[in-house]
Amino acid sequence: MCELGYETTAAEMRKRFKLILSDARFRTFVAEIENRVCGMIGTVAYPSYEHNDLSGRILALVTSSASRRGGIGRALIAAAERDFAQKGIKRIAVNTRLSRQDAHKFYEALGYERSGWRFVKQLLAVKMPGGRRLQLSLRKWKKSQSQAQQPARSLRIHQRNPRNKSSRFPEVSRSKAPLK
Repeated sequence: MCELGYETTAAEMRKRFKLILSDARFRTFVAEIENRVCGMIGTVAYPSYEHNDLSGRILALVTSSASRRGGIGRALIAAAERDFAQKGIKRIAVNTRLSRQDAHKFYEALGYERSGWRFVKQLLAVKMPGGRRLQLSLRKWKKSQSQAQQPARSLRIHQRNPRNKSSRFPEVSRSKAPLK
């Protein structure tokens, strides 16, 4: 992972890998030459809100700098695609940094198409009341520049737990006092 620019220690990687191995949706394929690891690809198969069937995602693909441009990346992608196909997955997504122009060309040469943007935000640790709820207040909002401001609303968000039949979707109720 360090070759991708993600600084990590062997202990950190072992801890991550232990979690990954405990989840059957994840797969890791390793490329070796003469018993030396020279590349790896990590994937996940998952249901989505947008589609009725499973989707696949390539989470990590790395080859050692000494082994690049030797077909290892293509072989790892082929192994992942075969695994996805065996699961009936027809759609695969992958993200790369904007600065990795060679990676963009690599994926495009393999038939992958640019389809959007990825946005990332680092969150600070937030303690949620009761460990499961987050209380938010919405501020005044306008539907358009020409319309007057709408009254503020109070929004309550909680986790949807399919095992708990009493669990409900988020509720929205009007607040008497508008927020600034």
